[in-house]
Amino acid sequence: MRFAVLPVLLSIVLAACGCATPKAATNTRGTAAGRAALATDPVSQDEPRRMIPVGAFSYADLAPVLDKWTERVDAGDHEIWFRISSFGGDMFAGMDLIQRIQDDKREHGIVTVCVADNWTISMGFTFLQGACDVRLMTAHTILLAHNGSGGAKGTVEQMLESVEILKALNEAIGTMECTRLTISCDEYFAKIAKYAWTMAAAEAKEVGAVDAIIALKDLPRIYTLAPVRHEIEIEL
Repeated sequence: MRFAVLPVLLSIVLAACGCATPKAATNTRGTAAGRAALATDPVSQDEPRRMIPVGAFSYADLAPVLDKWTERVDAGDHEIWFRISSFGGDMFAGMDLIQRIQDDKREHGIVTVCVADNWTISMGFTFLQGACDVRLMTAHTILLAHNGSGGAKGTVEQMLESVEILKALNEAIGTMECTRLTISCDEYFAKIAKYAWTMAAAEAKEVGAVDAIIALKDLPRIYTLAPVRHEIEIEL
């Protein structure tokens, strides 16, 4: 993933270290009481729920996810579920999806419920914190958060500027993530300072990275998405 800033040539592999934190939807299920009810009784509703699967974070892989999200928004759903099983990917692709979800939630009063299942790493963790009102997790799942990493080329001055840009990105993105947790932002930054913070279910619940643990037997079914539209780049 390449990220150009003015004259600085900066290649950043930010396999998604952060994102904006959404405000809860304005309907009753967006209240603290509503979120708690969903988290403790995640399968009670009039019609069967299905989850939109979220895997790799690239524009191509997220295209069918966005298509399904748009379909459900247009259908008038006020509660939309995601299943996150991801090793992360492109921060910018993920941030664009999160922004779209936030915009639609505000406009349509939608509550998002997300299940971290198996691996929710890097941009997957970011999506969990940034796009999800109710955050659930299966007991066998691992969460992982970390700072961005990258490389730069150019003059000494350009590379030093790249370092400052990366520091600023880490601070801004990390601050947005840590507001969802019950620990302080200082504690959060300390945990990811040595690259990665890995959490099993008990710790994730304790620090507020998820709201509740959900049993496998209670998971809704998963939507079948359209095939991924892979992007092809050709240089001549």
